[in-house]
Amino acid sequence: MDLLTHLARAADLEGRLLARNALHGRWGLAFECDRSAGFHVVVQGECWLRVGERAPQCLRRGDVALVAPGGTHSLACGPDEPVVPISRVVPRGPSRAHPHPSATLVCGAYRFEETPIHPLFGRLPPVHLIRADTVGAHGPIASLVALLSSELAEPGPGSEAVCARLMDVLFFQGVRHWLAGRPPHEPGWVDAIADPRLGRAIEAIHADPAHDWSLASLAGVAALSRTAFAERFRRTTGDTPMEYVSRARIDRAMSRLAASDDTLESVAAQVGYADAFALSKAFKRLTGRAPSDWRREARRASLERASTPWPPAIPQAR
Repeated sequence: MDLLTHLARAADLEGRLLARNALHGRWGLAFECDRSAGFHVVVQGECWLRVGERAPQCLRRGDVALVAPGGTHSLACGPDEPVVPISRVVPRGPSRAHPHPSATLVCGAYRFEETPIHPLFGRLPPVHLIRADTVGAHGPIASLVALLSSELAEPGPGSEAVCARLMDVLFFQGVRHWLAGRPPHEPGWVDAIADPRLGRAIEAIHADPAHDWSLASLAGVAALSRTAFAERFRRTTGDTPMEYVSRARIDRAMSRLAASDDTLESVAAQVGYADAFALSKAFKRLTGRAPSDWRREARRASLERASTPWPPAIPQAR
């Protein structure tokens, strides 16, 4: 399994397709994304994207905007158009004054659960634009946009499953596009994952965080001396190899605590700690909370999420 797949699974991404909607007249939609990432595709027409204090950017047919976790943003018919939360939007269909939509959008979101977001996702820019004229009319991104829009416009048997898979592929194609276009030798996790030697070691950690990793064994995976590996890892990521092992183990422990009723002793053994005491000590050092407290809060949050649909869909005009 490749590293990006490991990281996506560790982040426990849950995707939702908001809607494919034709928007008429004057409109402005605000999206609050405290723990979610998302994308917007302009199927027809144009609209304006605002992210934080950045200058508005015009999106045209075929453009895709990938928005990072925490990237509260808005879409509107004009650069200065007032916006309201999508949950409060009153849907409007065609009218004599506005018989044709100013834009038709496909929007989706991915929620990052309580497990810590890997630094790779934290490196995503607030917004990454994929312009239609830069990816080719018959390239994978353009093809996915066309397939997703068509499936939403004319659903058939299994459409929900088809759309979910297309949405996943489009999201990760967007992440790939960002990785491929990053500045050369950009410092941080992007550069670490692109480094063949460091990438092998990081992938090995995520494949089996419970392994009895040491600086020597990780250096062996990377085919470097211990000194060279430790210096290269810290210089590139700002972290030490063994601290990263600890974070990967706690990430896995969080997933087990949230998804199972396993005892702390059992979870400790599954993620590479000698006993519950060692797990609790590392867990509290990295998260500030005891494992039992975190599990209780995660279960409560899970129940709240189950009873509160997210994110609110773009209202459909009747």
